[in-house]
Amino acid sequence: MFLIRKQKGRKGVGSVYIVNLCTSDIFVGIAMIILKIMTQFQKTTLKDDEVAKEFYNIIRYCVIRISLFVSVFNLSALTIDRLFAIKFPFIHRKQGKKFAFKICIGVWALSVVLCSIVYCVTRFYLNNIGRYNNLVFPIATYSASIIFIISYTIIFIEMRKSSKNVGAGSRKGTKAASEQDKAEYRFLKLAIKTVTVFMICWIPFSTCSLHMAITGTCGGRSVEYSLFTLAYMNSVINPFIYLTHAQKAISQKMNKMIQFFIPKKEETIEKNLSSAVTKDTTVAMATGNEAA
Repeated sequence: MFLIRKQKGRKGVGSVYIVNLCTSDIFVGIAMIILKIMTQFQKTTLKDDEVAKEFYNIIRYCVIRISLFVSVFNLSALTIDRLFAIKFPFIHRKQGKKFAFKICIGVWALSVVLCSIVYCVTRFYLNNIGRYNNLVFPIATYSASIIFIISYTIIFIEMRKSSKNVGAGSRKGTKAASEQDKAEYRFLKLAIKTVTVFMICWIPFSTCSLHMAITGTCGGRSVEYSLFTLAYMNSVINPFIYLTHAQKAISQKMNKMIQFFIPKKEETIEKNLSSAVTKDTTVAMATGNEAA
């Protein structure tokens, strides 16, 4: 997370959205720990405490929905950022990290507001028709998936056109921009991987929720629980995707640490030679003084 945050240039702007996704994954992990602890307390005298029960239900209800909203809005912002980088590069260059930070703050604020509205509606108005409570999942997931598919299709088409133009035109100046192009391409691959994992994890559970709203069931509790767990696995898989992306930065940091604690042989030899020359010079000067 910190290695990705320190990236500079145009890639650093996009990395703000990745750091925001990392924050969302950490939020889900902490919330799940709290839920597990509270589950144990629910078996004690707290099970009759209305305040504790209400607090437990709010966390259980809101965590997965806030996680979904943050993922949807954040990945949508990341996708549009990549689309502008390819389709409208001049406009994209004007957007700095401050703009990305504002978007991320807006993502969290909008997610909390929407989750509060959905909770109030389902808590006070949909109490007797609980099977419609989870319709928010297919609505959010399907809408985001359509945005992702359209955006990355346009990106793919634009990149194909760009590669053909470069192949047909002059190669002059391509070496100067090759590193930047490679960095942009690697970050685009990271965005595609993150979006793909999101769709794989969330679409099955969203489909189950839609089926439950229509028919009232989705293959039984075991199927519902399995798909619910798969949705939460999105937050478990994401850190490994970020880790593979930051491999180069991690190896560089490790090399610096190794060099700090274990100096290279050449440096050790140079230091020994330097100290030996200094020692010989000192001895020669002392011998000259004694002879004089």
